[in-house]
Amino acid sequence: MSTIFLDSIYIDGLKYTTGAAPLEPWLDSLPVQPTRRSTMFTLYGYVAAWAVAEDMLYLTGVTQERHASPLVEGAGPVAATWFSGLVHGWRGERRYTGYPVRTFRNEEIVLMIESGKVVRQWNLDLRCVPDQTSEELRLSLPAFLLKAAPDPQNKT
Repeated sequence: MSTIFLDSIYIDGLKYTTGAAPLEPWLDSLPVQPTRRSTMFTLYGYVAAWAVAEDMLYLTGVTQERHASPLVEGAGPVAATWFSGLVHGWRGERRYTGYPVRTFRNEEIVLMIESGKVVRQWNLDLRCVPDQTSEELRLSLPAFLLKAAPDPQNKT
């Protein structure tokens, strides 16, 4: 199993991981596409850092392969006015519940963004969601992974 590095987003001093890729629409709009390729560690060939300040989404940094051409020129935060959509962020230990299995974290956040501006924000506190039960786990696994329970009728 490999580790995929995802974008991070800082909101109210807390760091969340996000699978959203707000930089992609901007890169797709460029007349000449910069060289980028996904690797076993990055989905898009880069990892971006984001921050929300004064209800605006900002690109604060981009890390990419050493030999790739720079995706973003200049320094300092850049307002992400090109992006509209949802950004889902999470932090904390990965947990599972239900059947079929749903993966979640104790703290999740969803931002609705229009032209870089945060127009709606949902903070989800999922600490009270129960973990997956033994029966739900059993249902989610293929039969060959399950240990056969001892038969109480068989006394040999």
